[in-house]
Amino acid sequence: MTQLHRRATALAASGAAASLLLAACSSSSPTQAKTAAAVAARNTASSPVADPTSASGTPLGATSPAAPTAGVDVCALVTEQEAGTALGTDPGPGEVVPGARGASSCLYGQLPAMVTVNLVPSRGQVDYDQLRAQAKPGQLFDVSGVGDAAFRVSSGRAASVDFYKGDTFVAVAVITGQAGAPPGAQALTLAKAAAGRI
Repeated sequence: MTQLHRRATALAASGAAASLLLAACSSSSPTQAKTAAAVAARNTASSPVADPTSASGTPLGATSPAAPTAGVDVCALVTEQEAGTALGTDPGPGEVVPGARGASSCLYGQLPAMVTVNLVPSRGQVDYDQLRAQAKPGQLFDVSGVGDAAFRVSSGRAASVDFYKGDTFVAVAVITGQAGAPPGAQALTLAKAAAGRI
């Protein structure tokens, strides 16, 4: 499989995972919603990622010095306490889901109330640009003050803030079990905390 093909596969899986995660909150069955969210988080974390360096060893797609995120505990980007504040209840400790080539996810809680943090330690701006281009019209909102660039996607009871900082891509999603406005403010607060720890 070529590097380009692996990258396209990874991005397609990430986009599909984000769509599943946002759709999970509006599922008619709690069991279906929980399954969709778990699959989305695991597919994002286990998506194959292309070799993050060129032949010279320089990170591909880097726009600023690469942050040292290799080996970072993804659950340290957003703490259990912060996830609990966003959800309004203690979600318990985060569950790390390792992925290919350094990617990982952290899952706090379970549906109907859940926080996920996804980390891809290379090609941050490339992933960001491609996922931003896949967002549905009317659901994407640019946000400032998070990493080098960030956007928020909201739908139903779910919101996600995706950003890159240096060469690292991070997506933070919040799904609430409560009716009302999407939890965009909570996702933004968590994303700012995560960006500050990279």
